[in-house]
Formats: sequence, structure tokens, C-alpha cells
Amino acid sequence: MAAAKPLRHSAPVQSAGVRSAKRAVTLAPTTQLDIGAIAVEKSPALALQERLTAEFEALEPKRWSKRATLGFIVLTCGGFWLLVGAAVAMIVRR
Repeated sequence: MAAAKPLRHSAPVQSAGVRSAKRAVTLAPTTQLDIGAIAVEKSPALALQERLTAEFEALEPKRWSKRATLGFIVLTCGGFWLLVGAAVAMIVRR
């Protein structure tokens, strides 16, 4: 297999007319972003993110009552320690 030869250009590479100067990106609730002299449509991802943010802010989280929270903690922790105790008892009996 022959080795690849490096590419050599006789003329310097020039930019395609894109300004590399300061570009201000403004994220506003408008439908366009202003990037220097170029107007770009807002991406679907940003639109979805804004819509989901608005919808989740409107929701109120369902909270458990204090009694339900205490019952859950007692049952889960009690079950855990019951299993740990049973495992220790089985090890000790051997």
C-alpha cells in the first residue's frame, strides 16, 4: 500500500467572506437570533426547551402527606434492617 502524500496548495486559503469580528448572539424570546449581519432561525431544540420550561414551571409537584412519608420510611428502613438481621443470624448460626 502506497503512503499518502501531503496536499500542497500553491495559493493561500482565503475565507469565504465570513467576518470573524465580534458577533453578538442575542437569545431573546423572538423567533430569530441575530449573529452579526446574519439572521438565523431559532433551532427546534431551543423552541422545545422554552416550551417545556414554561410547562414545567406551571406544574405543582404532588407531595405526600406527612403520614404517608413516615409510613414509607418506616416500612423501607424496617424491611432493610430486618433483612440485614436475618443475614447476620444466618452467618452466626453456621
